[in-house]
Amino acid sequence: MRRPVGSAISQAGYSMGAETMKGILLGAGSLLAMIAGPLAAEEGYYQHPVASGDTLVFASEGDLWRTARNGGSAVRLTNDEGDETEPAISPDGRMIAFTASYDSDRDIYVMPLAGGRPRRITFEGSGVRTIGWTPEGRVVFSSAMTGAGQGEVLYTIDPAGGEATPVPLWRANDAAFGADGRTLFFTRRGLYARARDNAVLYRGGGMEQLWRWQTGSEDEAVQLLADFGAPIRMPMAAGGRVYFISDKSGKDAVWSVAEDGSDVRQISPGLAFPVLQANVDGGEVFLQNGADIHVFNTAQGTLSKLAIDLVTDREQTRVRAIDDPLRWFEAARISPSGEMVAITARGRAALAATGDLRRIELPVPLGARARQVVQAPGGKEVFAILDQGDRGDIVRMPADGTGTPVAVTKAYDAHIWSFAIAPDGKTMVVWDKEARLQKVDIATGRVTLLARNASGADDAFADLAFSPDSSHIAYAEVALTNGGNTADIMIQNLASGARVQATSGKYHSYAPAFAHDGAWLYFISDRNFDPEPGGPWGDRNMGASFPDRGELYALQLDPASPFRMRADNELTRTADAGADEAAGSEGPAAEKKDDSKGKKKGAAAPPKSAIVLDGVAARLYKLPVKPGAEGLLLAAENFLYTRRGDDIVSIAIDKKDPREEVFAPGAIDMELSDDRKSALVLSGSPEKPAFALVPVDRKLPDKLAPHQVRLGDWRLTIDPRAEWRQMFIDAWRLRRDFLYDPSLRGVDWNAVRAAREPFLDRIGSRSELDTVLGEMSAQVGVLHSQIGGGDQRADRENPAMAFLGARVSPVAEGLRIDSILRAEADLVAQLPPLRRPGVDVKPGDVIRLVDGRAVASLADLQTALATKAGQQVRLDLTRDARKISAIVEPMTQGGNREAHYADFVQGKIAEAQRLSGGKVGYLHLRSMIPEDLASFARDFFPQLDKPGLIIDVRGNNGGNIDSFIVAALLRKAWGFWARPDGTGIATTNMQNAYRGHVAVLIDERTYSDGETFAAAIKSLGIAPLIGTRTAGAGVWLSDRSPLADRGVARIAENAQFALDGRWIVEGLGVAPDVEVENLPHAAFKGTDAQLAAAVGLLEEKIAREPVMPLKPRPLGPLGTPAEDVKR
Repeated sequence: MRRPVGSAISQAGYSMGAETMKGILLGAGSLLAMIAGPLAAEEGYYQHPVASGDTLVFASEGDLWRTARNGGSAVRLTNDEGDETEPAISPDGRMIAFTASYDSDRDIYVMPLAGGRPRRITFEGSGVRTIGWTPEGRVVFSSAMTGAGQGEVLYTIDPAGGEATPVPLWRANDAAFGADGRTLFFTRRGLYARARDNAVLYRGGGMEQLWRWQTGSEDEAVQLLADFGAPIRMPMAAGGRVYFISDKSGKDAVWSVAEDGSDVRQISPGLAFPVLQANVDGGEVFLQNGADIHVFNTAQGTLSKLAIDLVTDREQTRVRAIDDPLRWFEAARISPSGEMVAITARGRAALAATGDLRRIELPVPLGARARQVVQAPGGKEVFAILDQGDRGDIVRMPADGTGTPVAVTKAYDAHIWSFAIAPDGKTMVVWDKEARLQKVDIATGRVTLLARNASGADDAFADLAFSPDSSHIAYAEVALTNGGNTADIMIQNLASGARVQATSGKYHSYAPAFAHDGAWLYFISDRNFDPEPGGPWGDRNMGASFPDRGELYALQLDPASPFRMRADNELTRTADAGADEAAGSEGPAAEKKDDSKGKKKGAAAPPKSAIVLDGVAARLYKLPVKPGAEGLLLAAENFLYTRRGDDIVSIAIDKKDPREEVFAPGAIDMELSDDRKSALVLSGSPEKPAFALVPVDRKLPDKLAPHQVRLGDWRLTIDPRAEWRQMFIDAWRLRRDFLYDPSLRGVDWNAVRAAREPFLDRIGSRSELDTVLGEMSAQVGVLHSQIGGGDQRADRENPAMAFLGARVSPVAEGLRIDSILRAEADLVAQLPPLRRPGVDVKPGDVIRLVDGRAVASLADLQTALATKAGQQVRLDLTRDARKISAIVEPMTQGGNREAHYADFVQGKIAEAQRLSGGKVGYLHLRSMIPEDLASFARDFFPQLDKPGLIIDVRGNNGGNIDSFIVAALLRKAWGFWARPDGTGIATTNMQNAYRGHVAVLIDERTYSDGETFAAAIKSLGIAPLIGTRTAGAGVWLSDRSPLADRGVARIAENAQFALDGRWIVEGLGVAPDVEVENLPHAAFKGTDAQLAAAVGLLEEKIAREPVMPLKPRPLGPLGTPAEDVKR
């Protein structure tokens, strides 16, 4: 917890109770200057401007500040570990409402404009935004809790606290009151509200719209400027007009329209940067633009920049130590000798070992990021991928931590995925994003192309291994067959460049591993096909899978080398005996003695075999190992190592007993040293990895502690400003190298960087870097452009919120339970606390006490429940004047979100049943990830007997499982099995085929793979689409470009095209066949016009094309054959 500013003069800051807990907010009377001495004023990065009278409030460094309306030196108002944002000044100019995380992830607070103590007024814990104030002085905020993000609802609440009152409008975002104080102008939709996207010139289904509604009226809201054709953002009302921001003319500018929707016009010039926030006061629009606040005078038509400076210690930019660098672990490589491990984490690198051996911090420049580090043979140097500036290169540096990196590759022209160093230390092989495999001469830096893959995959090479004598390499390369879904084993002579494809191309083969003497090449190949299930019948059978495919194979590289894992027969046994006799008793011993003469320990020449590439594919052997190997394969002299399930197992290279044993239970990964005598074992979890250097053997040592690599005391020193600059350049470079369009949509990407790089001198927090990255990313105008994650500051002492899953309202005796969230009764583990078995609590009951503490408000309830998720809590209640008690286990914030989603779905199921009289089924797909495939399997098959089915992908977040759902819908029944008398249940062929009629619901929040699913439904003619145009996130991504602190700057990489070659979906969306809008007021009241339209359409279709019962006709008499099928 950061110490509140000025707290040295008062102990009150530590005893104000749970209401404020940590957030001490100060005004102009702060004694900061007297306590800390004078601080230099400097420019910051300014956001969220809002003005009232002579005062301007804004956010910078994650805190709120106050200055004069026309700029000047600013005073810090808040100082907490989390960010304070979205300030809004009350109509009387005395209070500020804002969003903060003092006591939860995100809630709404109020404080005096002069500075002082914050008061929490919401208790939702997340998903809220401060919007503004009503003319009467109530705070307006937005909540996305309904349906767990399916839409937002505006609420008003007294700044003194109390119950929030909903504004009865569904999916209303920003809002402002008109001149009469009763007319509400609000926006719906919007990219940022839906998916936090960053894109200029967006024209898809999620474009923000402007609406008008008379508060207190039962009339429907009216859309204004329906044909505007561009987003309408940040509505602000003043002087009988509504001001807003739009890029209709190509750049963000201020526009205005009369309150009746007439006379729309652009009133400001286009701004240099996208406008991130805007507010109006007294005829002036205060705009965030670039790093500054600008003021547009609506009367004079002038635009000016405010000069503001901060008196700040720039606390978040100070050099700091990170206690646990392995939270940002990236890679680990064993040294060739097996004595050390090269670790990369958070862009830094070190060589670590067991015991007390010095850990060596490698000299990675502050402005660079090391992604992989490998110690060179001999141990005197290390090599690393170093991303610095415009390009990444392979560099070398001393292994003792001195010196500076020196480039081996010079200005390498593509993103480098990885590299490997030959055992002799003379050559390295690099594979890059241009689908190239390249040889690099370490001494000269000369680069020679070895192979280039033509499959279209940019990461086409993997699992590269050197032969022990450094003469050959083997690797897996994406095949040009099987749709690019498999890989072949390739073997290549490094001197001549000659290479052979050693596998047929029919099966997926990977993880090549040279034998210790280079005479054999082991690999994994997915050739075991044992279907599960083995037939098409059974509950929820969606088709066969083939688990445990991986089998172990070996290629004989040296035709004279015997196969060590096949039992002898009479011929091989005789040959072996003859060889032993010819060698005599002194043979092996003499050979061993000769090898050791005049040589230092460990300096033995690498074994050399006669590798013959001609005909190698025909010299293929299958190892006597059960199938199910996967992931990795390593070869020591006497053991092979592979993954089986969660464990790494050892397999004895023994023709008499190729025994398999668990080597490293639960291990994540493993690597062998060059001499195959030591192994690095990675275990633990990605967030808390552990490393051990162990001898190669059948099992791990019984006592592992002496083998653990000492990293628990590792500390990293981070210079935030240098790291932020590196991540900015990294994000810029990665977008240049990874975006689906190599031309970057025609944008001058160098100019984009040049315009924004100066902001790095002004940002004062990690979250401000995200803002800069988002605005930069927006310039290429593509979705899937979210920015987030990383090492954000947060108040980690906040009490975790807990929830009952009920809506309550205050009454004289306590809190009446108005309703309990609904859920599927069969899924007991997912029931909210008050619906769980053994809990006798009902709507209408009044909660009096929580663990003996009286509760009279939602604030009381949430304060009493804080920190108690998953723990037993006693509720004392009143039911019909009778006192009762119950023990419940409140749920977490995440559980509360899931429960709200389940309640939303149960409501839609009930509505579909009510509207159709039970004839039409319903299922909702929240996303397109494995959990949703499970949801589909749960919900689809029990409704196969219904003549109509609605599949709802409104609000779908995307994923990648659309093809599974489409395949299930494409199954068509062409016949059936039944008893001749027609009794019992008929079974169709194809099994589990749906014979009824389908309708699919879509809307502007159908996103990514949800849209791809909708596009498939439309393109294949499976069902009608009903609703509104989807968002337009049509370029897929793979999230392969994390930043050094695991921040995310997402990059869309894979465009979609129709079969005729047209680019589809991106930036536009998928249009419905039947367009139906869920209007804001009616939808809030419970009317789902889109669902009703789908039910109506299906009922008409069912009436026209009824689903015929499966009824057998009479069998013919003996001697009369059955009929042929018909087309």
